[in-house]
Amino acid sequence: MDMGKLDESLATFRDASTLSSVPKFVVDCLCNMATCHRRLGQWTEAFRLYDRCKEREPEDPTIWSNIAGLLKERGKLLEALECYQKCVQLDKKRDGETHASYATSLHHVGLMRMELGQYTEALEDILTAREILSNALGKHHSTTSAVSRSLADCWLAFQNFDEALIVYEDCRVSQEKALGHGHPEVCETLVHASLCLLKMKRSREALDYATRAAEHMLSFLVKIWPGLPEAKQVAFSQKYNTAVLNLPAAMLGSTCLPEKAIRFLMLRKCLQWEFQACTVSSPPAQQQELMQARQALARQAYQSFDERRFEDLTPLMKRIEELEVDTQGHCKLNASWLDGVCPQKQLFQKMTERLLPSQALLDYYVFLAEDCKPRYCSFLWLPRSSNSIQPHPILIDLEKTDVVNKLLRDFHANVFSRRKSVIQEGVKVGRELRKAILDPILSKLPAEITYLYICPDGELASLAFCCIPIDSVHQELPHSKYDALLHRFAVSYLHAGHRLMKGAAEPCVCQGRWRALAFANPDFGGNSGWRKLDHTQAEAACLEGIFQQLVLLQGKEATREAFLAQIKDAHPSVIHVATHGCYRSEESRTEFPEQRIEAAMLPSCLGNPLLRCCLIAAGGERITGLDLLGSDLRGTFLATLSCCYSARGDVRPSEGAAGFAYVLSAAGVEHCMVSVHEIDDKEGAKTIVHFYEELTKRQFSSPAECLREAQLKTSAEEDGWKPLYWASCPAISAVVAFIFQSPFAMADALTVLGKAMFDDVLMAEKLPSDVVQRFNQCLITGEPTTEADQKVIADTMFTWARELGAIDFAHWFFPLRGGGGAVGGMLGAFKRDTLIDLEFGSKYVTKPMKACLPHERLFQGETDGSSFPNGGLRVTHSAAAFTTWDRASPPFVLDQCLYIPCAFVTHFGKCIDEKTPLLRSMDAVKQSGLRLLKAIGIGTDAKTMHSYLGWEQEFFVLSAESYKKRPDLVNTGRTLFGKLPTRHQQGDLNYFQPVPGKVAELLDTVQAEMLKVGCPMAVKHNEVAPGQHEMSPVFRTANVSCDSNVLFMEVMNREAAKMGLQVLFHEKPFAGINGSGKHANWSIGTDTGLNFFYPGKNEAGAKLYVTAIACLAYGLAQYNEMVRCTVAHSGNDHRLGAQEAPPAIISLYPGQGFEQHVESIVAGGDLLGYKAEKKKQETGCSAAMHIEANVEDRNRTAPFPFCGNRFEFRAVGSSQNCCLPVMVCNAVMSAGMAELASKIEGGKSHRDAVADMYKENKHVIFTGNGYSAEWPIEASKRGLPNLNTTPKAVATWSSDKNKKLFETLKIYSAEETEARQEVMYENYISSLCCEVDTMIQMVETGFLPACAKDLEKYKGFEKLGASRKATYEAIVDQLTKLKEIYEKKPHSGLAAEATYLCDTVKPQMVALRAAVDKAEGVMESSLYPYPTYENMIYGHHF
Repeated sequence: MDMGKLDESLATFRDASTLSSVPKFVVDCLCNMATCHRRLGQWTEAFRLYDRCKEREPEDPTIWSNIAGLLKERGKLLEALECYQKCVQLDKKRDGETHASYATSLHHVGLMRMELGQYTEALEDILTAREILSNALGKHHSTTSAVSRSLADCWLAFQNFDEALIVYEDCRVSQEKALGHGHPEVCETLVHASLCLLKMKRSREALDYATRAAEHMLSFLVKIWPGLPEAKQVAFSQKYNTAVLNLPAAMLGSTCLPEKAIRFLMLRKCLQWEFQACTVSSPPAQQQELMQARQALARQAYQSFDERRFEDLTPLMKRIEELEVDTQGHCKLNASWLDGVCPQKQLFQKMTERLLPSQALLDYYVFLAEDCKPRYCSFLWLPRSSNSIQPHPILIDLEKTDVVNKLLRDFHANVFSRRKSVIQEGVKVGRELRKAILDPILSKLPAEITYLYICPDGELASLAFCCIPIDSVHQELPHSKYDALLHRFAVSYLHAGHRLMKGAAEPCVCQGRWRALAFANPDFGGNSGWRKLDHTQAEAACLEGIFQQLVLLQGKEATREAFLAQIKDAHPSVIHVATHGCYRSEESRTEFPEQRIEAAMLPSCLGNPLLRCCLIAAGGERITGLDLLGSDLRGTFLATLSCCYSARGDVRPSEGAAGFAYVLSAAGVEHCMVSVHEIDDKEGAKTIVHFYEELTKRQFSSPAECLREAQLKTSAEEDGWKPLYWASCPAISAVVAFIFQSPFAMADALTVLGKAMFDDVLMAEKLPSDVVQRFNQCLITGEPTTEADQKVIADTMFTWARELGAIDFAHWFFPLRGGGGAVGGMLGAFKRDTLIDLEFGSKYVTKPMKACLPHERLFQGETDGSSFPNGGLRVTHSAAAFTTWDRASPPFVLDQCLYIPCAFVTHFGKCIDEKTPLLRSMDAVKQSGLRLLKAIGIGTDAKTMHSYLGWEQEFFVLSAESYKKRPDLVNTGRTLFGKLPTRHQQGDLNYFQPVPGKVAELLDTVQAEMLKVGCPMAVKHNEVAPGQHEMSPVFRTANVSCDSNVLFMEVMNREAAKMGLQVLFHEKPFAGINGSGKHANWSIGTDTGLNFFYPGKNEAGAKLYVTAIACLAYGLAQYNEMVRCTVAHSGNDHRLGAQEAPPAIISLYPGQGFEQHVESIVAGGDLLGYKAEKKKQETGCSAAMHIEANVEDRNRTAPFPFCGNRFEFRAVGSSQNCCLPVMVCNAVMSAGMAELASKIEGGKSHRDAVADMYKENKHVIFTGNGYSAEWPIEASKRGLPNLNTTPKAVATWSSDKNKKLFETLKIYSAEETEARQEVMYENYISSLCCEVDTMIQMVETGFLPACAKDLEKYKGFEKLGASRKATYEAIVDQLTKLKEIYEKKPHSGLAAEATYLCDTVKPQMVALRAAVDKAEGVMESSLYPYPTYENMIYGHHF
């Protein structure tokens, strides 16, 4: 029987049953006979024999299991479930609940429940079965692994993708241990995991899994196929052909890797041949010879693939294609085979579950009949009724393919004529065609069906079903000349084969704000041979009246290059092409009579069908299907190709037609409308115009329904009944089920680098040169831009933004929100205004509207200032505040909005934001820096100065589901409770490891978005702590870089939410592991390229470097407290000085070598004594070259270390806006430059002035270990303050010294300085109070109830529960203390309240946390009320 010789086996078992008198043996023989009948498709006899077995052995679970399997195959699922449940009862009675047989039966019950949609009950059964099998057989047993995969499938049905993926991975590991790496079961698990990854949008990992599965499967078959019995060959072909090979082929074809896709498709075809050779019984001699030839060829292909000799596959592919033409690759029709291995069965089954009562699906197939001649058959899928559990198709046998194909060609040749008599002949042929392929199906359709989804196969892929004549069903219709399928049904088409579809296309309202691309009436030129299509202008005009954002390419502008550029860069929602189309089939390579063009216009040597389907552009250039292959058109709702023959393509059995519709669907287009025949441009335009009119006015209708209405309108007009005028464009509903992100997405992002940013380069390109020159001069002088130039800039910016799809604009600014690290605390503020205004010059009372960007609204805006933190500078009755464009920061377009970076000031010009002080400090750097350069005689040709910033943003990522379940994360941004898992960051296993797949996709997406808006995101990697990551850009001017950082946090939050993730920017979201910082790499330089912090390669550069560090040392020494204040807030208090970040003591690290040079200068040495040369260090091996080490080593314990050409302010917190820290860096540097310039201007030499500066301030230079216990003591001796808490630091902000500096540099007035201090205190107090309130709530509503439940379980077990009771009571004691202390909080002033919260309340918060975390260590894990640390930091990694 295992060899596939079923007739011989049947006779043997029959003889054995008659000769034996042993009852059990007789029953076994009868059961085996029933199995043989079952495999032969003789269902009635199989049932009869199983019934005899059941009568003789009613308590044998094996018999009941076989009966259940047979019932399942016949679609009787409820009866099958009852039989499997009977098996469970019998196994339990015979072997007990711990035996493997009981678990196996329980597993079968679970599988049946899954098929019936009873997933909750199925999950319970499968979990129980897995637990029993793990104990009975072991975790890695193959039976246990099979149950594990079912469990993962169940989790997948629940949309719990993370859990499903974990179980799939466990299953794969177990199967590999039990069966080996390449076993088909392992491959199938990889495929399941790949589909799970696709649903998680982790496309690159999914592609990797699917490809591995296919490669392993093929390698396995190469080794074992020749030795397999025929029955096993059939089983392998049936089970693994489609599942393992179709998926990677489809994915590769959709990810710009067509050559790999073709390779897999070819190998899949070989496997199909193997299957046919096993299933066709007694073929004719010629057919048998052909099959043998194909088998030999297939095995050559396997061997080449297995040995990675891919170059050998090219000639094999050609020979495979030759054999394919002979037999068309059809498979033998067998009801059980079609039911079991139909590539689309499961997909269509899911689709059918969503069909409306008025919809049905017709799935056509070509198969090989018993006489080895191909025939058509069809599955009819009807909507799921209220009393049916599982949709099941009706199999309908149709006519032979050669008969149908001849009728189809004759029908098309006649019915698309302009002559009435010829059309009438076509109608006669059409009726015969209807009888062959439709009548057997229509007779089984319920009366309420009005919408057909058709999935054609073979040449039916080129048939316009809608114009097939039918008997008149609506006598009142005015179509007495010609009643067609159109008049009864709306029709949508689905692609066949490996194009995986989901059905029941969701209705969508066509929106005028969509971006549309129209390509119409190209200028073909006089010598191209293509006639003009003037009537297609009506189609373009129709689109202009519908879509506000229409890019129209016509005439000489309708070039191939322009069209492909729009497809690639603009991502239109609607694409409409109206031009000539053509397709040259394999059979017509030497002539092309349908178009009457020269053969040379389409080369005859083109083997790729995508090169033989063409659209004609201006000048006669061809746009081929291959040009569009690999395009990313996800988000495109509709593509209409109003072009002759645009639906044509090479017809591949079970694959559909390889042409434009195939390519567009693969690119992600939801609906394609293409033409199967010639189109009359004048009459065809009427149908197109009607279609778009219907699409805009018929809300919640599918494009197919709209097209039907349009066709009915056209056919009702005079002469419009001719199919040529209305039936050439069938709608193809091709909604892709799995959306892949191309592996080349990054390359695509690089090609549009900065294209959504209105920067200096774009201004120079689009604005008049004199306007640009005046604008740049204003940036240097501070003069306002003239009104005339404002208008020119605003109009140009409006046109540019509209080209990028902008509808709104927004003044984007940074209020003093604070937030202490809570999610959203430091994001920007804006309101969106639509790009419209009134025509105030109009004579009408009701002024008409116009789309524009008024210049006064570009440069200035007004809003309420009292609702933002402002330190008393604004109140409700004096609330006016204004935004004004930061002209040095380029606007950008994001999410259809033009963002304009702005400063934010009050009615009286007082700053109440983060950016305005930064911009003022940049002016101070310019003024003091140019003064210093003049004093020392270096770089005197400089006209302005800039400060620069390059930030390194650290953050944590976790699942959004876990985040939402933690009140502390939601309200404060950090966990207030939680015990570390046993493995966290010890061993540094996470640092620079590959980024987990889901997070990697997030980082790639964010990087692409940032690159578009001009932020050069260059680095992304894993950080030290699990779940922690970092991204950073290349440096830019400080104000632009600060803008980019805030935008980065906004984009991260937005994109993470789409992927089910949450990003945490808090400095310390998890206790016990590293926190997050935002290292600010800061420098200053001139417009001529002088960097103050680069040691320089000449004498002037070296002197400037030594001079600049003297100025910086002065600023850090004299205004040490001010610098510390810039990084003081509640979140950063948890991080600074915690052996992971710099201490709270501000010091300068210029390098040990430079420190010695400072001592030399102070002692009278020359400024040029410092050797700033890189050092060559040998690696000690021949393969790796020597390295060039920086001048100074890296010191990560220093808050202000030197990094080669800039200083890195490492103490900045990850949630902070960079503006304040960089502003103070600029301020103290400006103070130092002004001080040094004063000394030189007062008569001192350059050397002596620098020496004095170092002598007075060298105590701030420290090159030792900032983490050491000795450093705070040493710092105290040097007079450096250790402001280790926020209240201590903020108390020094408004000192007289600081106020004077800010006023001198014109950064803050005294009033603004005091207001900023008040905001700092308020932010700290609100953050701490929120944390205390959240703590109390979590303990009272979460932890204490969980403790009580846990104690309840230990009643009567005093010895076990005693320690728990004491631990839990300690929580109550510490909670009571916290409440009492918190209630005593003073209200005498902000400083007193902040100090009390810091010194008194925070220690008690720590004590309460310690008690709760101790309880977590003993509490039953299922009772812990919130996601644990382990779940949060690792849960999204797998």
